[in-house]
Amino acid sequence: MAPPLSNIPNAVSQKAQAHPFPTGPRLNYAPAPPWHHRRRFRKVLLAFLLVTVAAGYWRWHAPLLAHARLVYWQHECANHMMAPDEIVASTDGPAKSAAKPMPPAWISYAAQCLSTTTASASFRNPAFLQTIAFLHARRSPAGHERIVAVRCIVMYLSSASVVQAFQPVVVEPAKPWPLASRPILHDGLFPGGYPIHMPVRVFGGQPDPADASHFTIAYTVNDLPGVIDGRLGDNDTVKLSVRPGSADVIKAFVTQPPAPQIADIAREYKKLQSMTRDAVFVNPELAMLCRGASWQDVEGAKVTSGPHANTRVRIYMNDLAAKAFRASSPKYPVGSVIVKQKQGEGYFDKTRKTVQTPDGVGGMVKRAPGFDADHGDWEYFYFQDASRIESGKIPSCVQCHAGAAKDHVFGSWAKG
Repeated sequence: MAPPLSNIPNAVSQKAQAHPFPTGPRLNYAPAPPWHHRRRFRKVLLAFLLVTVAAGYWRWHAPLLAHARLVYWQHECANHMMAPDEIVASTDGPAKSAAKPMPPAWISYAAQCLSTTTASASFRNPAFLQTIAFLHARRSPAGHERIVAVRCIVMYLSSASVVQAFQPVVVEPAKPWPLASRPILHDGLFPGGYPIHMPVRVFGGQPDPADASHFTIAYTVNDLPGVIDGRLGDNDTVKLSVRPGSADVIKAFVTQPPAPQIADIAREYKKLQSMTRDAVFVNPELAMLCRGASWQDVEGAKVTSGPHANTRVRIYMNDLAAKAFRASSPKYPVGSVIVKQKQGEGYFDKTRKTVQTPDGVGGMVKRAPGFDADHGDWEYFYFQDASRIESGKIPSCVQCHAGAAKDHVFGSWAKG
């Protein structure tokens, strides 16, 4: 009889009883994460940061943008340049004044300067025709970095002294930080003056590359050149002075010669400077015709030479006109006198009869601005007999001289 199963030794059960737990290597599990790494905390932190950024943007974006704009326009003003031959302001009398628009950089920058600074009433008054004649960064001898602007009040350009039309403005720039930093504006003296009404032109001011405190503004009075020197001082003021030897309004006004009279010119024009050594053929091609000039030739020449066709001419000028002509000036000064004495040449008419082109004297006188602004302010005259002179805005003369390259004055005779 077989023994009961319970009495049969079981190796497995015996081993299990000897080793109730596994004896393999123990596993090392990661420790629980710190509290600031847990997902819930990260969500809370992110939400807090978003709220903070949103609140900061709501609180600071407007000041940041405003200050950024201020610094940008400040930089544009500090580096503003004008062309040296650019006319920024001019006047030929009360009704003939002009000014270039204010630079956009200065308009935007000055608006913020004025919002925090007390400026003169003239600076704020838009009724004055004004512009900026100089705008750039300058540095005083002590090293103070400033932005210098020079306003030009056009109505005072032809005052006793040209500088009476200018007002320097010195700005201590705002700093990039803090946001509360604002520019400080120092208004300069604006002298003003009594206009004498003479033609004045002002050109774009130029910084001096060799002297950081110095700049210049060029101008003309009656086409005579002048220069204004400007210097930034350590006390945030600018001194403007007319350079020695420059033209100035009061000097030009006092020394202005009396207006030439047509009758006097007709009587004494041969005492003026002779600009031609010999008589010059207006149409040399006619003079070279062996057969002589015909009436058809003369009529054809009138297309380009007008009433002076088929003549020889002598040119006379007074000192003002002669100086301007020899200097190839683009504009002649007031008081210039130019006279053309013409000697007619013969030609054949339709019947082959010799006809003489009449002699005559024509001329032009530069009058004060406003005489005939559309045609250079020239008065013309012509006569064959000095006792009967035609003068004024003679239509045939005005029309012909409108085609001249420089201020209605021809010079082709100088090549003869």
